Amino acid sequence: MNTTPQLYQSGNSALMSKKKIAFLCSRQVPENKTASIYRWANQLLPERDCILCGNHSKMEQEVFNILLEKKIPVILVLAESMKEEWSNHIKLALKEKRLLIVTACNSQVHRINHQSAYDRNKIILSFADHVIIGYCKPGGNIDRQISGKTNITFLHNSNYLPTEPTLMERAADSDVITYRTSTKGGELFLDIKQDLSGQEYLKITQSKHQGNKGFHRETIFINKDEILQFKQELDRAIEYWGLNPIKQKQTLSFKREEYGNAYLPWEKSADDYLLRLYAEGKTINELTEIFERNDGAIRSRLQKLGIKLR
Repeated sequence: MNTTPQLYQSGNSALMSKKKIAFLCSRQVPENKTASIYRWANQLLPERDCILCGNHSKMEQEVFNILLEKKIPVILVLAESMKEEWSNHIKLALKEKRLLIVTACNSQVHRINHQSAYDRNKIILSFADHVIIGYCKPGGNIDRQISGKTNITFLHNSNYLPTEPTLMERAADSDVITYRTSTKGGELFLDIKQDLSGQEYLKITQSKHQGNKGFHRETIFINKDEILQFKQELDRAIEYWGLNPIKQKQTLSFKREEYGNAYLPWEKSADDYLLRLYAEGKTINELTEIFERNDGAIRSRLQKLGIKLR
């Protein structure tokens, strides 16, 4: 007897023929279990992976957004009816044929309920070649539904490491120190954390406001022994944009070694003296030595004082 429910689809149905990795996660995830989830999501590759997932819980939404941003092929399985309108980043993924949206719920199911969530998990498990469990609450729906299955990897298991690990697995973490700065449209958090073994690492979180949709967060993790390499690459980006304040300070110091008053403000007495000397016939080169400023500064100041240069 065929018990497969009727499925409503939107998007690229060819994704069903790919090898599929499912992601399931309980609604409530302890803070010290989130790091392994972000690490797993961040090491996925568009040319290699196709992910089955939902987007109901907060963690599911964050993982789904990471997948869309990394352009990972995704099969999104809903626990409610197909929506008539999608956000712009979902529309783009549909247009680029890297997203398939699937649901077994007809148009009468407008809200996620216990049964539809259970059925959604069942569909995901039936399609998956392998299953990744971000966090599984003991005795919860996911815990019961995966019972007896062998194609399961638990990210919160201390023996787990990503296929292409970006940093070591941590069983738990605690805050050491947090730095916070405001950015355009959101906040940037730099958290130094420590795992149970005493190893410290850096967690960088960018939180951007999305109007009525709340905040969207992106997170990366960097080991302590990787931080100098990260800084080296960051310095290259800063150098490329010409934003290095240390180098700017060094440049100013070098100029003041040659011209002692470089970039210092002009006082009225100095203006009067400059005008008198120029009227007496002093050359620009002579004035640079007298005022300890370069010729560009002398010319600019004379013009600002209304003098037509000879």
